[in-house]
Amino acid sequence: MNTNNRRYEILEAAAQVVLAQGAAHLTLDAVAQRAGVSKGGLLYHFPNKESLIAGMLDLYLDDFEGRIEAALSTLPDGEPGGWLRAYVQASFDEQLENPALIAGVIAAVVDNPALLTQVRLRYTDWLNKSIASGVSRQTTVLVLQATDGLWYAELIGINLLDAVDRLGMRSRLLQLIEDEL
Repeated sequence: MNTNNRRYEILEAAAQVVLAQGAAHLTLDAVAQRAGVSKGGLLYHFPNKESLIAGMLDLYLDDFEGRIEAALSTLPDGEPGGWLRAYVQASFDEQLENPALIAGVIAAVVDNPALLTQVRLRYTDWLNKSIASGVSRQTTVLVLQATDGLWYAELIGINLLDAVDRLGMRSRLLQLIEDEL
């Protein structure tokens, strides 16, 4: 079996552990058992729990970036503000299929400053890509924070927006980008 496939299977098993038992029960032993690998086999791919959580985080962030790129590919090449528009589109189109998993990973990340650095680097990259596409830093930060605020509210179940309000928020954020360009 391809080591990348095995690595992915281990990450999927870790996700299943978090979904079934919660982030507090994410142990290397539990993941190895769920993945059907020896602990040594798991340690070959993830030498410690921190690297396993980092792998889960990377998997989610890579998937999200893939959705941004897919949204960007639907826009004309080099369109001013295109990257930030794609971010909004990907964020609002995302369906939280496993909010417990995402919440579990976030809980594990918050406990680990090194993993928070990993997230900060991604956000810095996203901020820079948005600014490079022609949107001011001020508007970029406003749109990113509003979009992410809605995402977190939906994640923890305190979303106050109905479908019409949510669509209105998306339209308003896209209009903010347009107004600046």
